[in-house]
Amino acid sequence: MELSPLAKRIISTRGSGGSPLAQLALLQTIAPVVPPFTTFAYSFSPKRGAYAAIVDFFRLSPQMMPGVFNIERMHSGTGVLPLIVSTLVLTEGVQPWMEITANNRLTTIVRNVSPLNQYFEVEDVFLIVSSQDDFHELIASLGKE
Repeated sequence: MELSPLAKRIISTRGSGGSPLAQLALLQTIAPVVPPFTTFAYSFSPKRGAYAAIVDFFRLSPQMMPGVFNIERMHSGTGVLPLIVSTLVLTEGVQPWMEITANNRLTTIVRNVSPLNQYFEVEDVFLIVSSQDDFHELIASLGKE
């Protein structure tokens, strides 16, 4: 799993106090058995005490079958990333870059469109920003480079 060049730059950016403005985090979601023609959803927001989580990258498990899931990622209630799980998505992953806060959750809707039970697994790579001040400092520092 390769971070985007922007994420690498963010991870190395230091605040005015000398500490990193963002930390790397991974969220793995597994549904070992998704029944035929079933839809499920899950939501994510930053942990308590963190201001924002920036989605840099997500990858679906190569153990999943291509063409059996329709996935929609919603941010602030708006569908921003509809996709059908293809071989390319399974091997390459997706870099959507979404800023998630307590008020702007990330919701994922997963539909098994096959007549068989299926395995679902996704790994999301996030950049966690502790405070709103750190977030604004990070955005300002990126604008200077």
